[in-house]
Amino acid sequence: MNMRIKTKSPFHVGTGNTYTIMEAYVSGENLYRVDLSSAIKSKEDMNKYIEYADEENFEKIGNILRKGKVRYSAMIGQNVKLVYKGNMKTIRETIKDSSKEVPYIPGSTLKGAIRTALILKCLKDSNWKFHALKDGEIKEYEIWNAMAQGIEELRIQPLGRDYNEDKGRHINYGKRFEDLIVCFSGLKKNRCDAKYDIFKFLQVGDFYPVSTPKIKVENVISKSGHKRRYTIAEVVKGEFAGKISLAPELKAIMENNKYPLLENKIKILGLSKSDLNNIGSAENKMIQHILSATSIFIRDIAKKSEENVPEGANLRFGFGIGTLYQGFWNYIVDNLSTSQAERILESFNYYYKKNQWATVNMYPKSRDMLENGQGLGWAEITVV
Repeated sequence: MNMRIKTKSPFHVGTGNTYTIMEAYVSGENLYRVDLSSAIKSKEDMNKYIEYADEENFEKIGNILRKGKVRYSAMIGQNVKLVYKGNMKTIRETIKDSSKEVPYIPGSTLKGAIRTALILKCLKDSNWKFHALKDGEIKEYEIWNAMAQGIEELRIQPLGRDYNEDKGRHINYGKRFEDLIVCFSGLKKNRCDAKYDIFKFLQVGDFYPVSTPKIKVENVISKSGHKRRYTIAEVVKGEFAGKISLAPELKAIMENNKYPLLENKIKILGLSKSDLNNIGSAENKMIQHILSATSIFIRDIAKKSEENVPEGANLRFGFGIGTLYQGFWNYIVDNLSTSQAERILESFNYYYKKNQWATVNMYPKSRDMLENGQGLGWAEITVV
């Protein structure tokens, strides 16, 4: 189904790469990212480039870069300083189409946001229950018992005591929620049974801009507890188009009696087995369920957040927004005792154990925001 995403605040989907004004020049209020190979064509050019770099003469470096091919441009935020006290500041790059250097929203990023919202809606709709196979029968279990006390017959340890020896750390609560609801069958010791992962049938494509999006280089505050870290990042605003669909193969698999838990798992997508008699109608029903789930999720997040949800927003995505673990944690605090939540917090959080700054009601608060306090990644997703 064709969908549109209109940003309500800038977003950042990072590549993991950074750059400085050694690769870009400034003209007026804009920054121009340059293809270095097109600007430095000879050994003489390279020697000058190195000489000016050693001298920290950024004006002359800019003159060399102006001769090169511009990959893309971005506006520079009002208070952004790309050079501060002689030191170059790094800029976090946002993901772009390699052929056109145009920002887009990866389907994997969107699917992650949608996945979280659907898992939590399924839990709330089922009154916090999940299903597993035990001795050939489908049995119902309470999610909070699994979290707080463990379930011995399913070999589930209490959260906070469940240590993954292979990775040398505790299993985090986000992973536990996802495993139990999405791919837990009760049959495998490691709990995750990939053939029950219903999200294989939710297909989310990349979303590309409808018109030229606005890229801006902004100061970004990464806030975690009492600590603040200041960085510079590319952020994007615009309108994007893409597709979300339901894989038709789900119907055939649902008819295979080898997978008895799938009738419970398909509820995560807002569907029943009978809905699959018409894949088109089922897809439409799933899309409406997704829109409901994402709207509910961000409202739940906003109840305990310092941020305001922009008008019309029904989705949040991108790097540094923190909603995945904030969402799961809010439900833990609402449904477990303070002592149980503290035990979980202490087992996962290094800073809590070392500095004792974290408390049950404020963790986790790690997230990125603009200087004016505006959160990143708020958007409105609609059916075309």
